[in-house]
Parts: sequence; C-alpha cells; structure tokens
Amino acid sequence: MTREFIELPAFTRSIRQGALSDEELAAVQMAIMKRSGRLDKVVGVPNLWKMRWQNPRRQKGARGGLRIYFADFAHWEVCVLVLLTDKGLTENLSPEQTKQLARLMTALETEVHDYAKRRLQRTG
Repeated sequence: MTREFIELPAFTRSIRQGALSDEELAAVQMAIMKRSGRLDKVVGVPNLWKMRWQNPRRQKGARGGLRIYFADFAHWEVCVLVLLTDKGLTENLSPEQTKQLARLMTALETEVHDYAKRRLQRTG
C-alpha cells in the first residue's frame, strides 16, 4: 500500500503555521492510507473526504480538533491534501466554499489522472 501525497497551498500554509508537526502529519498520512479514524464524505463535493484529527496544541480530541480535507485517488496511488481547518477557529464549510471545492475536485481529478499517466510512462 503506497501513496504519493500532494499538498495544495492552503494545506501547506496550515502546516507551516504549526497546525501539525512532521510526526503528526506522517500519522495523518498513515491513517488516510489505512482508512482509519473518523472519515466522512463531504456532501456535494465528489471525491472529497473529511477526517477529524486531535489538536494537541489546544488539547482537543478529534471531535473538537482539526478537520483535514483530502481527495484520495487510491487507484492512481495519489492522495491530495486539500485543506486543514481547526474546528475551534472555523465553522463548517459554507455553501460557497462547498461549490468552490466541487469545482476544484472536478479539475483536480483530471490533473491527477494526467499526472499518474505521465508518472507511469516514465517508470514503465
């Protein structure tokens, strides 16, 4: 079971601001690959999942902690980390955010498909 993880800029910004340590990010990636933890499909956004994760900085468990939004294209062995939010600092996705993410996921699926094909051509 392998996965190449790609971070979108919004996700990377949250990491740089200290939302997760390197060790915590590795644990998140492992949980995504194993499909462990609390995962929910984001309604109205194809291929987008939300995972709840503890926030030790605020001493919050998964329920009140971080929300990690990702698209896992397991058949292409690619997972895109889209967005990381803190339950205590942001509310649920707004209808406008949901629409924007739906458009992003449509474009992202095409990009990941093309990327996976190019990667396969280089290695095979």
